[in-house]
Amino acid sequence: MKQVISMTLAALFLFGQAAFAGVAYNPETKVLTIEGKTDAALWRDVASGVANNADIVSVHMSGPGGYLGYGLAIGDLLHDLGVPVIVPEKKQCISACAIAAMAAPRIVVDGQLWFHGPYFPNVPSDWSFQKYGNALSSANIDVALRFAKWGFPIALWQDIVERTTACVFIVVNDVHAGALNALRNEDMLAAYVPLVGVESDFCTGELGA
Repeated sequence: MKQVISMTLAALFLFGQAAFAGVAYNPETKVLTIEGKTDAALWRDVASGVANNADIVSVHMSGPGGYLGYGLAIGDLLHDLGVPVIVPEKKQCISACAIAAMAAPRIVVDGQLWFHGPYFPNVPSDWSFQKYGNALSSANIDVALRFAKWGFPIALWQDIVERTTACVFIVVNDVHAGALNALRNEDMLAAYVPLVGVESDFCTGELGA
């Protein structure tokens, strides 16, 4: 728990859509649905949903983002669960939600995954530049190590961090999902193939083709 709380310092983008924590299990389809802001409440609900339903066959996931630490914690639950994550059509899994989805053994993107690197929306005024830099570096290391645990090359996270900002995302849709899944278990010493997606600035409205 202490580790999760410490990692919440690195908050990811929270987009302007309704933010609520919601986890529901359908016993007929055996689908666990996860929706809402990536925060402590969602993490607790996901943990409960996974623990109380042993026959889950897939996870439907969407949300506006939230806290990186809880995204990683939810990702660990999904990694242990070991079933595909599906981003439903016309839904977005943004920022910390997208990080969590990466833990699944296969990601089906009927909607969109939005990736960007971590940032701090409200930096305390008494933080030095060095303290800010150290905290950001720690957050990036946390994600890179998790990507390696989940089967992705560390270079994938480095690529995302270098190409994105608090506003600029790499958006992965159904066209790009195959290339994303193909990066899993790539030889970390081999030449890295950059993540395929549409780079879009959602602060200025300059969306990629």
